[in-house]
Amino acid sequence: MPFNSLAPDYAEARWWFRWLDTFTPTDLAEDMGIHPELAERFIAAGLWHGIIMDSGDRINGRGPPESIYHYVPLPAGPREHPTYPPEWRTTPGCYELAPVRGYAVRIRTDRDSRKLLSTPGSRHKMKLREQAYHRQEQARMEAVERQRKKAAKPPKWLLNKMKRKK
Repeated sequence: MPFNSLAPDYAEARWWFRWLDTFTPTDLAEDMGIHPELAERFIAAGLWHGIIMDSGDRINGRGPPESIYHYVPLPAGPREHPTYPPEWRTTPGCYELAPVRGYAVRIRTDRDSRKLLSTPGSRHKMKLREQAYHRQEQARMEAVERQRKKAAKPPKWLLNKMKRKK
């Protein structure tokens, strides 16, 4: 059983309700190894929560007649859950509203560097590769900046219209 404490608690009692399925308070107390009075308290809590129900039948044992209790399984859940696209995806201009999830990161470790430097001329190749990467990143950033400026600039037809009004 996956219980850590030495004293039984309500979670353990629920596990026993499910395991026993049909039981009396004495059965629960004997199986859990607890005092019958504590078993009665667990049963009262289980009845209150709707986990178990009293069958209405009574059984005569060694002592006074006892009620028989049954475990009530959970109702079946839905087979399909409705899914909706996020709000930012259904509105016009959705990509401006999209949450930023992070950027690609280039990670260079010492292990990679040592592996690259194992042959003659490889240090030079590695430096050239790094320079090419930085040139590429710079060109990409410049292109993004050009696109941003172009988007911020009013269209030609609007500029011509404004010139005609003057």
